Amino acid sequence: MDNKKYVGWFLTLVGIVFWANVVMWYGFSKDYFMHDDDHGDLSRAAIMSHVKAKTPNIKYKKIHIELPDYLRMQEKPSVDILTFGDSFSNGAGGTYYQDYLTDAYNMSVLNVPKIGASNPVAVLRNFIETGIIEEINPKIVILGSAEKYVVERLDGHDKMAKVIPREELIKQYSEYSDSNKKDIDGLLPGIMAKYNLQVLEATIKGTNKGNKLSNNVYKEDLKENLFTNEKRENMLLFSDEDLWGQKSEINFEELDKNLTDIAIALKERDIQLVVMFNVDKMDLYQPYIVTQNKYRENKLMDEFTQHAQGYVFINTRDILRKMLREGEKDVYWQDDTHWSWKAQQRVVDVLMTEVRFRDL
Repeated sequence: MDNKKYVGWFLTLVGIVFWANVVMWYGFSKDYFMHDDDHGDLSRAAIMSHVKAKTPNIKYKKIHIELPDYLRMQEKPSVDILTFGDSFSNGAGGTYYQDYLTDAYNMSVLNVPKIGASNPVAVLRNFIETGIIEEINPKIVILGSAEKYVVERLDGHDKMAKVIPREELIKQYSEYSDSNKKDIDGLLPGIMAKYNLQVLEATIKGTNKGNKLSNNVYKEDLKENLFTNEKRENMLLFSDEDLWGQKSEINFEELDKNLTDIAIALKERDIQLVVMFNVDKMDLYQPYIVTQNKYRENKLMDEFTQHAQGYVFINTRDILRKMLREGEKDVYWQDDTHWSWKAQQRVVDVLMTEVRFRDL
């Protein structure tokens, strides 16, 4: 066999492998990794086929302003509410709670996007230290954080974060853009093959993986159907990070002191602080888990509800558990660690009964 035949056979083999991967991706594997829900990543991480929730997402007519857009405005509008937070404050789950505030309550809401691994507590302190908070002059500041990250963000270490000069901070946010997010849709052949192999491996091993579906995804059965995903209505998927609250005791006094210091600094500027910890998914659904006794109750929310002073504390766990008792489904998305628009709206409705707006 001459060299041309070897090359011909090699190219034929490469072609067969390439087109086999393409056919498998678009005919089978793609359903495990891609969907049009605008939310959710747990099934992908666990190599499970995606089952769409029957609850559609929602869009609002009036929406909030992002800080980079605000900084580029020639005439800056007055701001009623300024929000700081993590993914819960930045559209994860498919919608912004700030849009509901803007649309339903006719509020001017400005959101400070989370850049990289920035700590929202440290970012808020930076805005206070540099005087940017006074330039924006909001009536209310909402400081949000996922429950699982509260301790590390408020244990005092953020005080050691270097204060960024005003000019540098303004430049940082003015130039920020989240338009560089990459989609899995434009897969290169090598990456496509990687995901196909993952699906094949998961299929060969079977679906009975027990409680731990992957290194970072867990599953529990619920006593009630609390989701609308077909044939998975009572399946709770959650991240391994939700177990962090099970591991350590919480020094409430230190956390509360740091928040109180921020609240005092804002009050001196006639701004009210609202603190909103977004309950971890497993913590929210814990009473409904069939084998719930293996998870202890996280007492973080209770401590703040009972003892917080000087700022408004929003207990998202109790608010959303009331929704579950009412039989509401898809309070959190099944395939996501984040809340749905249903939860956002209920929390915002309660929040608006707790705050008092000053006149500008």
